[in-house]
Amino acid sequence: MGEHTVKLLTEFEQQLAALRSRAPLVRVWMTSFNLNIPFIEKYLLPRVLDGEVEPVTRMDYELLQSRLNESGLDLRIFCDHRLAGSDQVKRTALKIHPVAPRLLQWPDAEITPDRHTLFHPKVILLQNGLGETILGTGSANLTLGGWGRNQEVFRFYPVSARVQYQAILDFFAPLRPFQEQESQHEGGLPPRCRYLPGETGWRFVHSFQPGSFLSTLFRGMRRGRLTVWSPYLAADLAGFWQQLAEESHNASLSVSLVSDRVDGRVYRTRRSEALLELMAEEKLHFCHNPLQQPHSELMHAKIWHLHDGERARMATGSWNFTPSGVGHNIEAGVVQTVPVGLAIAGAALPPEEVHFASPEQLEALGPDWPLPPPFDLQVHWDWQRGEYTISGSWAEGKPQSGYRLHLPGVKGNLTLEWAQRRSKGKNSFRLISPTTLHVADNTALLHDRAWQAWRRREVPFSGPIVESHPHCRPAQGYASLNDLLQDLILQRDPQQSDSLLLRGLAENLETDGSPVEHATDTAQDTVSWHGLFLACSQLRTRLDAAATGQAFYQQTFGFPGGLAELVAFARQPQAHPSPLFRWFLIQELSSLVNHAGELAEAWPELSGLPWSRLALPSLKLPVTVSPQYQRWIKKNCGYEKQ
Repeated sequence: MGEHTVKLLTEFEQQLAALRSRAPLVRVWMTSFNLNIPFIEKYLLPRVLDGEVEPVTRMDYELLQSRLNESGLDLRIFCDHRLAGSDQVKRTALKIHPVAPRLLQWPDAEITPDRHTLFHPKVILLQNGLGETILGTGSANLTLGGWGRNQEVFRFYPVSARVQYQAILDFFAPLRPFQEQESQHEGGLPPRCRYLPGETGWRFVHSFQPGSFLSTLFRGMRRGRLTVWSPYLAADLAGFWQQLAEESHNASLSVSLVSDRVDGRVYRTRRSEALLELMAEEKLHFCHNPLQQPHSELMHAKIWHLHDGERARMATGSWNFTPSGVGHNIEAGVVQTVPVGLAIAGAALPPEEVHFASPEQLEALGPDWPLPPPFDLQVHWDWQRGEYTISGSWAEGKPQSGYRLHLPGVKGNLTLEWAQRRSKGKNSFRLISPTTLHVADNTALLHDRAWQAWRRREVPFSGPIVESHPHCRPAQGYASLNDLLQDLILQRDPQQSDSLLLRGLAENLETDGSPVEHATDTAQDTVSWHGLFLACSQLRTRLDAAATGQAFYQQTFGFPGGLAELVAFARQPQAHPSPLFRWFLIQELSSLVNHAGELAEAWPELSGLPWSRLALPSLKLPVTVSPQYQRWIKKNCGYEKQ
């Protein structure tokens, strides 16, 4: 981790601490063009949770997730759907919302988003229980490069005025359809906040507001000089200069550029006679970076500074010096008044030191992000209901048949089916199947959190699965039936048990691939008959004592130590060597399942629970048990009604 990483992380920690000192943190929302999930989980998540130790093992990450669940903190990340990290390792239930710009809708839109529009803002919203709010914005994506390897600009601003907070509300409102359903119903951000002392002269400017970024920048300053930091430049730089001159009503507009140079030499734009003419007329200057950082991989900062000798204005955010950056992508940043004497560019380079990329270099340096699929798909997984919710729309033209969808935990592949709908005078095609799927065994989702869709031999498309109710996520389980029964008999807290394993396909490996050490059970049949009945009685007592819906869910469907885990063991013939013991176990559990169903009626918020996960096999008593004794057992143990 470099010096820049430490600096930005330290500033991030300080802002979190400032809010946390007055009230618990309740909301952390972040946006990014692309993201690095391992970086977020290892470096940002512990700091959001006020932790000092960065996670290493899978158990460390599970403990982080448990702390996040207990905190009630609303932590979520929005990023462009092309680069949502579905190919990366994800060790927590961190909510990542892929945003498809072509689906965004907001009034007074200055742009018409299409499949080439990028969701490009870099914004961090922090809010505590008092409603005190801090906004962070700049050029840094949620990646190790953005926070550690590149030269970036990023700053946090206390929200001190209504106009500032209203701009924040207007920015996040169009993103609500990309959240999971219960978040949409909760209403998003509160309509008001408590203002902090601080500057009131800065404005949060973004693409969801009326008016363009350029009109905001040039307003009232038509004769100014413009200095811009930008890693990327318009392919037709002379044509883009003409656009700026027209926007500013200044045919003599002077522009100075501080831009990243490939290998310290070549600018990311092509040579043209019009460009050379602008340089000869001193309307366009390429300048040295006055803050050159030799160890930076990329000069990625985006700064626009305009001054006319009497006033000066500066914008820091996500706006590149390209037509898309100022007019077609979804962007955001802060515009504010700054001292007139501020200089942000070094000396101009002489023309002979200005080198432009060849067509071959420009092609090689072009964007390498994948094209989006011809459809927009959103997949949500609800840990509480054990249910997938899938929604989507076809992006352009008529749907193409033959696309198949793979979801973790679902056997086989599903065919995507579309139907035409007309809304507001326009025709569109919406996904009609599949839309809802119940999954009895959710183990696969503990390690596989991405969907895949493909047609014939095409390269598959993929996207992240957004998880809700992560407190219901069964990350740990008992090593054996005997261990579970013993803890029930002794009334041990399952969360404190020494007999737990991490569940999932790779449950016996740590994040570095080394084996997880755990106690090995050598006596599966050590629980007596009396112990079996006592254990089931203890679980019934826990079900009856549940004081909240969440507590009832944990005792019924939760892992470790819940009824669902006992049922899972009972389904396995190898769970106990005695067929008679297993028969009694199934009868006792069947009684508990029926009792839980009756108790669930008291918790209406738990409607739609995955009762299929509690289905028990039908098992006959061993032939060694006489028919007369079988009838006596069923009658006196109350099993006849089951």
